[in-house]
Amino acid sequence: MNSYLIPQIVYVGDRAVLAVPLEQLPEGASLFSGELPALPDLRIHRIELERRGDGGRLIIEFTAYAPGPLELPPLEIGGIAFTGLRFEIASILGSGENAAVLSGPALPLAIPGTGFLISGAVTGIILILLIFFWALFRGPRSAERWLKKWRRRRLVLSLAGMERRLRKELFRGALKAPGMEKRVSFLAGEFRTFLTLFTGKNCRAMTAGELSGLRPLAGLPEGSPLAGDFLGPFFRRCDDLRFSGAEISADHFLGILEDLKLFVEALRAGVPGSAVPESGGKP
Repeated sequence: MNSYLIPQIVYVGDRAVLAVPLEQLPEGASLFSGELPALPDLRIHRIELERRGDGGRLIIEFTAYAPGPLELPPLEIGGIAFTGLRFEIASILGSGENAAVLSGPALPLAIPGTGFLISGAVTGIILILLIFFWALFRGPRSAERWLKKWRRRRLVLSLAGMERRLRKELFRGALKAPGMEKRVSFLAGEFRTFLTLFTGKNCRAMTAGELSGLRPLAGLPEGSPLAGDFLGPFFRRCDDLRFSGAEISADHFLGILEDLKLFVEALRAGVPGSAVPESGGKP
């Protein structure tokens, strides 16, 4: 007998219908009155004859639990015997054109804030790489410039501290005329050491005339406290007080301190700008 399935492809576990077209239907009962067939891999829900204008059809509603070909046992309804009813059950895991394809596993749900955490981590890594490359190519030079400025500021603060300390000793009366010569020698020696470290030139071995040839330490015009024409007369005056043999008075020493203070204030002002300026060489 010609039969067909509804739907055409039946998978394991689907509820389906096997329809058998009939040209003539018997009179009387249209439902299967006997006990429904019981098979290990097949459950039959109902069997009946469906009447239509062109005849009718046999309806067998079932659910199969095993893939492959299945054959129903002989049935009799309304005096008509039905034998050889076969159909094919497809497997969802089978192969071929009729095999269904399982979709991939669903993606895991992201924890709230995961996107922000990932973007923040990527941004942080990029910043670290930028800082690394900057430190690799520009860092040493920048660090060297900063260290040089820091050292010069420390030198200026040290010179200013010496000037204030000597001024306090003078005002307290701790400096007497017999000891003034040593203090002038100490001041001149410390000032020469400062200029040596600040300019990179050996100012300890320079005479007052050679110090007059120094260019302005901050690029200022001649005659400023940071220029050589200030430093030369300053050290010449110190030498005159030390080697003249005359007694050095407090006023003489205070005058030297005032000149040194003028130099320190000009240097700390950072003209032009706030940073300690570069020094120049001989003209």
